[in-house]
Amino acid sequence: MINIQDISDNTLLRVIHEGDSVKWKLFALKVMISRLKLKLSIANDEEMIRQCCEEMRKLLFISRNIPNANKDVQTIVDMFGY
Repeated sequence: MINIQDISDNTLLRVIHEGDSVKWKLFALKVMISRLKLKLSIANDEEMIRQCCEEMRKLLFISRNIPNANKDVQTIVDMFGY
């Protein structure tokens, strides 16, 4: 069995960009959102918060190419208060 924590962000991004399955693309996006939420919850300085915002922008951009990702995109937007 694969531990989700062992999957790198680069691998998840490859699934989102190159994968054939919408189901797997959504799963990869949700994993990245979860990681971003965790990172944001422990952010304790301006630089870390800035990095989270940059990651959020990237996720918003790449999620536009995934059908049915609207709910997940809204999660990101709500998380950052936009």
